[in-house]
Amino acid sequence: METTQDHKDFLDWYNNYLTVELFAEHRGWTIEHATNVIKHGRAIHCKLNDKPSFNQKIENYIVEVMAGKHD
Repeated sequence: METTQDHKDFLDWYNNYLTVELFAEHRGWTIEHATNVIKHGRAIHCKLNDKPSFNQKIENYIVEVMAGKHD
């Protein structure tokens, strides 16, 4: 999988911005659009780096709780 513009934008947001609002403002985007770009870019980043996404981590935790692995 190769990087996309969303992945590059995610890395820019992650490394250079404190808020989605400022990130969106600097690009002339709506907050909703910026949020979607960040989500998509994060998913690509996780796949490229062979890391589970946040949703996968939550799902794994729920499965472990249901299996009695957590108190």
